[in-house]
Amino acid sequence: MIDRTLLRPRSTRDLRAEMLLLAADLASSDEHGRLVVLGPVISPQTVQQEWDRMLAAIDGEVRNRLSLTIQPDMDSRSSLHRDTRRPVRLSPPNYRYEILRILLEADLSGEQPPTISQLNELIGASQTPIRAALDELKASGLVRYTAGSLQARAEEISLDALARTRAMPLTMRFRFELGAIIKSPAQLLERARSLLQARVGEPWSVMALSGVSAAQIDVPAIDIAGVPRIDLIAVIDRKQKTFDTTALRRLDDGLELQQNVLEPAPVVVTLVRSRITRIRQDVSAGLRYASKSDVLMSLLDLGLREQARQYLRVLRS
Repeated sequence: MIDRTLLRPRSTRDLRAEMLLLAADLASSDEHGRLVVLGPVISPQTVQQEWDRMLAAIDGEVRNRLSLTIQPDMDSRSSLHRDTRRPVRLSPPNYRYEILRILLEADLSGEQPPTISQLNELIGASQTPIRAALDELKASGLVRYTAGSLQARAEEISLDALARTRAMPLTMRFRFELGAIIKSPAQLLERARSLLQARVGEPWSVMALSGVSAAQIDVPAIDIAGVPRIDLIAVIDRKQKTFDTTALRRLDDGLELQQNVLEPAPVVVTLVRSRITRIRQDVSAGLRYASKSDVLMSLLDLGLREQARQYLRVLRS
């Protein structure tokens, strides 16, 4: 069972976005899915009516595995906090994304791309799902197999291409909860720099800085005014079923999961589910930052296409 929780939706748009995400998860698995709506601001009747309306537009095989639970009453603000702090159930790894980020890193670093058998070892999965994911990437044109070598070109990657190929990374987005003191990205970055010096075994030891802040380490002259949000990667074992979001509350106690992916989020965490991480160390600042391919992906997710091109040009020079 895949459970997703929608907290206090204020509009049917929130419900539609979460419902489509759950349906997308079920399309790549055989599991059943349940959407739990807690304390909706809109009426439970409106939630049910919108659910029934959207359900008719979803593929019948997936539709039969979807269910809805509405819990209209929230006892107190502390009960809301307990829900937002509990571990979040993770979708299965997206091997299309994991393969692509490894091949892009080889492309950006000028390294010999891995063979298919090496990909199995680097990701830590069996041959069957890796070959199936590779077939889809090759059919889309994002990956080529020539002269016994797998190749992907960073200049050919876009959000549209990733979406069409279903190679989007799994991200978790965090916003400031109602009543919290909103911090600027610069303030969050200052705190993140301290947390990213965590020792092995601590919750933040699996994380690294990505996005604009990491791009500016590689290309100090990149044309970006300020830091629009904090991007992180978290390296999670592919067999891990849940992610403990309480670690993010060390960044700021006012952060909670952003359920609507269409809304802006001040903190975005991309989950990496393969053995190879390529996390780098900024010795001067004493912090960890993401691989070049992860940084590129985060710039695209931010909608910074021109800056992504500039980043690539400098890396290629």
